[in-house]
Amino acid sequence: MTALRWTARLLALLLAGLILLMAIGQGFNPAKLKTSELILSVPFFAVWAGLWLGCRWEGLGGILVVAGVAAFYLIHFAQTGFGRWPRGWAFPMLAVPGILFLLSWFGRRRVPVAS
Repeated sequence: MTALRWTARLLALLLAGLILLMAIGQGFNPAKLKTSELILSVPFFAVWAGLWLGCRWEGLGGILVVAGVAAFYLIHFAQTGFGRWPRGWAFPMLAVPGILFLLSWFGRRRVPVAS
């Protein structure tokens, strides 16, 4: 479980840092977003926060990441008239540390069987 936890942490920090660098590099300004982009940025921010929080609280971080990615996909699908899912490898990659956080969290909470 220790290797799983540290893999999740390192991957989460790498992805969260990459998102932050891209936002700074692109000059992210929420005040200039269209309504549809602003709506999509809410679950994306939840994913970003979950990546950071998962390093300390694996359950909370994992839930935020997985729920945020799922919400992002569902909102994007609804905004495109229920006709198109987001493409590419980047968004599914964001879910990987969240899933690893949850697996680590569940693995540490197994109740031993009384003999």
